[in-house]
Amino acid sequence: MIASHPIDVAGHFVGVAISEAGLWRFRAIDPAVSALEGSRFPSFADTVRAAHQARIEPGLPKASPPDAPAAHRRQQDAPRHARPRTGR
Repeated sequence: MIASHPIDVAGHFVGVAISEAGLWRFRAIDPAVSALEGSRFPSFADTVRAAHQARIEPGLPKASPPDAPAAHRRQQDAPRHARPRTGR
């Protein structure tokens, strides 16, 4: 019998683990874990662990909060000399 379980990382749905032939195949939903697409793991716990490592990689830049206005995110991320002047 085939079983599947959703995998979320820090509250974000990233993919599904599907059991087949004694292994767990990962189906990626989130682009951050797309490198794992189709990978097979010996256990569900190993699948979850790999998804966590792929999604929360220390060297990746942090995204702006989704509730921040787009214009605010662009100005915040822009170098100081590239920010528009205010006043005058």
